[in-house]
Amino acid sequence: MIPGIEDILRMLLAGQIDQAQAQAWIERHIEMAGETDGLRDHFAGEALKTVTAYPECDVATWAPSDFAIHAYAIADAMLIAKAQQGGSK
Repeated sequence: MIPGIEDILRMLLAGQIDQAQAQAWIERHIEMAGETDGLRDHFAGEALKTVTAYPECDVATWAPSDFAIHAYAIADAMLIAKAQQGGSK
């Protein structure tokens, strides 16, 4: 499993991982981003449609940047799950 960038930094600062492990994970994130930019944008768009379709999500109070932050966080999670399930099938 590849942790998110924020988790990598948190673990590094807490001494839970060493610099080499942090660098390896960050390099993998960079590789994935290069391989999947179009897919990331697509996933973010689909996530945005889903988030706004459900009344349980109180989007009426969100700023425009909130939509983007949540959509791309979901897209990033989807890409990580996709990588864990066997790559770019």
